[in-house]
Amino acid sequence: MDVAGHRIFHLTHVRNFAAIAESGALAPSTAGGEPEFDLSAPQHREQRRTATLPETVTAADTAAIGVAVSAETGADAAAASHEPAAAHTVADCVPFFATPESSLWNDLRTGAPDPRLSAAARSSSASDYVLLATTVGEVEKAATLVLALDEASAPTTPMTADPVAVRRELRRLISLDAGDGEDSPLAAVEILAAGPVPLEVVSLIGVANSKARDEVKAVLRDAGLDIRVAVYPPWFGRG
Repeated sequence: MDVAGHRIFHLTHVRNFAAIAESGALAPSTAGGEPEFDLSAPQHREQRRTATLPETVTAADTAAIGVAVSAETGADAAAASHEPAAAHTVADCVPFFATPESSLWNDLRTGAPDPRLSAAARSSSASDYVLLATTVGEVEKAATLVLALDEASAPTTPMTADPVAVRRELRRLISLDAGDGEDSPLAAVEILAAGPVPLEVVSLIGVANSKARDEVKAVLRDAGLDIRVAVYPPWFGRG
């Protein structure tokens, strides 16, 4: 089974995308100020800032990647050390879904009550978002991965940062997901990348319609980036 080739997804609002493209990377929420459009409820954001990882992991070198602050905030660049940082909390990581049928994304699309979502997110439309797709192997080249089997900030969620255990558990879940049944065992999973993740690992940006495609393409063009953008309604439907 090709675990390295398994596609994973980072979700953001289209209003945050220009700052991401300008910086050239996805960055953890602790790397800067608040994003222009915050998907997370304040309590949930704070919970992720205090939820510790199963062990301290080495985060990507922000200076080497060329990012000093959060890609989603557009904050002024700060001095970056060439010494790799340490990721201690869930908020020190960039989150990825293991499937486009993630439970959080499904709750947002369908309007289901989810305490993790901000009031703005609950009143937004799925077509206002973009899904940045990459693979486990590509993100592994840029950052240490932490696997959480459910909401990463929940105190009872099993997590591991051991690369062998991450691959083994993902292999098991992907195998189960390929079987029969309506509920995806990957739906609750979070894959956390310690530190910033360069946009060069993103192979595809999924959008809901042609209007969003044109907007995202214009942002990429202005930033000098060449990433495929595709309209893919199944990722944005109400399920």
